[in-house]
Amino acid sequence: MKIFLDRFKISDKQDSKGELSTIGNFYILDKDGKEIFRCYSVENNAPSSDESGRDHRIMPRVYSLQWNFTKTSVAKEGFRNVNFESVKGLVKECYHTRCHDFNFNNLGIQLINDEVKGFNDRWIFIHIANSGKDIEGCIGLGYSLTDTGVAQSTKAIQDFYNIVSKSNIKDFTLEIKDF
Repeated sequence: MKIFLDRFKISDKQDSKGELSTIGNFYILDKDGKEIFRCYSVENNAPSSDESGRDHRIMPRVYSLQWNFTKTSVAKEGFRNVNFESVKGLVKECYHTRCHDFNFNNLGIQLINDEVKGFNDRWIFIHIANSGKDIEGCIGLGYSLTDTGVAQSTKAIQDFYNIVSKSNIKDFTLEIKDF
């Protein structure tokens, strides 16, 4: 299945941290090209970059998805404080230490790009977020727009995670398109 993020504007106002947000349309097409999910996305407003450690949005390109352990705010039902034994088969074994050693007990959706050196070590996730202050290079989702970003993020993330969890995550790609 194909997921698209089409960036289309910058937020009207700064959030409480003084940041503007990049807003986009986020949608999933099934194998027949039928839209099965739609919401808005929110990212930082700093320029797109591949540089790690920067509070910038990621570069427009195609990404793969994978499950990984995280501490970020993921979908509440079925993905927070997961039982390691019941989900360990979804996560690459090399990442199991994130759960054991660092107590990352949430199961999140991470973006992957093997063609960009070091990208996979940046830990870019799709998670709950309302504006740029909630994100450091990651992507948030929401069902409605606000002056500073998006709202109803918890519901949008839950719905998105539920769709992905019903299929093989390797069947999904995310294509990000810039303005």
